[in-house]
Amino acid sequence: MFERRAKPRVAEPFTTTVSGIDKTGELFELDCIIDNISSTGVYIKMSRQLEQGSHVRLMVNFSADPSTAGGAAIRGVALRCDAQVEQTWGLAVAITEYAFIYSDSSDKRELPETNSSPFNDSKSFSTSFD
Repeated sequence: MFERRAKPRVAEPFTTTVSGIDKTGELFELDCIIDNISSTGVYIKMSRQLEQGSHVRLMVNFSADPSTAGGAAIRGVALRCDAQVEQTWGLAVAITEYAFIYSDSSDKRELPETNSSPFNDSKSFSTSFD
């Protein structure tokens, strides 16, 4: 089958914590599994429905052992929210900003509230898209 996406996707079950505001206007934070991810987007299945254009944050763990592996802090915008089985939703997110977080279990970091660079030290790499 021909792949129409501009960027290749990785289909691995990375754990992630996603937060934002759902379709009912309620703040949420929940743990879920990534269905696939690329440098420009991510698709997850979750129990909340979001509006198109909603802003979300994801903290992705790239290993089964969160104390020894790096991950990524991601900001994104919901492109669509597809109905799935048993009151779950498939959420397609366009990545607008990300930062790789390198392993150090004593150094927990999050994306800041401002649009400044998320991290300014040697343990991370970040970028944003205009």
